[in-house]
Amino acid sequence: MIELKERAQVIAPSMRGFGYSSYKKPFKSYSEVAEDMYLFMKEEFPGVESYYVFGHNIGGNVAMELAIKHSECIKGMVLLGLSSQADKNNGMYDVRKSQNIELYKKVLAYYQ
Repeated sequence: MIELKERAQVIAPSMRGFGYSSYKKPFKSYSEVAEDMYLFMKEEFPGVESYYVFGHNIGGNVAMELAIKHSECIKGMVLLGLSSQADKNNGMYDVRKSQNIELYKKVLAYYQ
């Protein structure tokens, strides 16, 4: 993020239930947290109409929900290390077995 800060304004809010968030409600769904992020941007940066989103791990799933619900706000998106459901047979993570595969398909279909 340090290198990005030299070129653009970088905002890294904590999600509810993670990091340094003071938000007291527990994490329930990617959709709820995506709405939190949308409202945060609208309230804290009212003049910013669209932005680039970077999502890592669970944040990647939140970013995809944000893109589906509020595509007008998304200039571009970078997703890294998306979270997935564990394969109980061998403990490995396999995105093909993810409970979020339908979300991935929606995002890909929307932006094709």
